[in-house]
Amino acid sequence: SGSKILSFSFCIEYITGFEKIIFISSNENIRKERLIARNSRLSNIADKVINSQIPEEEKIKKSDYIIKNNGTLEEFKNAVEKLINDIIM
Repeated sequence: SGSKILSFSFCIEYITGFEKIIFISSNENIRKERLIARNSRLSNIADKVINSQIPEEEKIKKSDYIIKNNGTLEEFKNAVEKLINDIIM
């Protein structure tokens, strides 16, 4: 149908042209663990990186759909599939 889907974890004020915004949310401690796992050099500044981002509450307010990503990769994949099915159906 030509619809676009966007997920993000960064600044959303400048994003335009999308019909729906899906935000993938996770607890701050989990975000910090994942950030360090991706780049161990950030371990000493992980809090600064997270605190420099737009607060989750603000991102949630601007989103049409929210997926909680606090569990396993399998749980996340299931949540994404469920949301896509809900949107399509």
